[in-house]
Amino acid sequence: MKRHRVVATVGIVALVLAMICWIPLPYHIKCAVRIVPREVGQVDAGEETTVISRAVYASVPCRLTECFVEPGTEVKANQLLARGVNHDLDLQVLKMAARLSEAELQLQTLRLLRGVDPDAAGQIQHVQETIQSLQEQVQELKQNQARLEIRAPIDGTVLPPVQRKAPPGDGRLRSWDGSPLDPINIGAYLNPNDMVCIVGDPEQLDVELIIDQEDIELVRQGQQVEVQLELYPSRSFK
Repeated sequence: MKRHRVVATVGIVALVLAMICWIPLPYHIKCAVRIVPREVGQVDAGEETTVISRAVYASVPCRLTECFVEPGTEVKANQLLARGVNHDLDLQVLKMAARLSEAELQLQTLRLLRGVDPDAAGQIQHVQETIQSLQEQVQELKQNQARLEIRAPIDGTVLPPVQRKAPPGDGRLRSWDGSPLDPINIGAYLNPNDMVCIVGDPEQLDVELIIDQEDIELVRQGQQVEVQLELYPSRSFK
């Protein structure tokens, strides 16, 4: 009888352990989150996605001289948002344009001399190739000058990028602090690919979860997410 009781006890314990192993228990994962504008959307299944928001970057290095909008401003595509200046770029354009003018003058002279100077005709093709190369370089530099005008890529509302603290400078180039569009940043230096702002719909936002690598395997599609924001510490959003 005692033996049967021991066997029964062991069986019950094994059954309980098996249930613990196989029956999922509730658990929580805590992680940081950030609210970001939704980039694309789809009205109906099967339809093409539409762009809802787009980040605006500084395309070329510059010193910020003017801001024409602030967060919350409604803008149209191609509307001017801000303007910068790059004196080194301006100087490059002037130097390259001067070289182009010299080459064009040289070409005119060679064409006048080719009837009396046998060597002039042989130099014309080389100068023409030089002129074409200089024209392409001048065009590229002027395109970079045009990018000093930072414009809205789409219709929407101006939204601020992620705030940041200005990194330590070298005493010559003052970096921007907070958001590039803040008035205090007029005169600050923008690096290429610095995000100036976002143009999008403030009503359509996504939550990005920053999950530790060790917790990734515990996350599954369809699981409920509960978000608490610093602005509303007593509320939870699901």
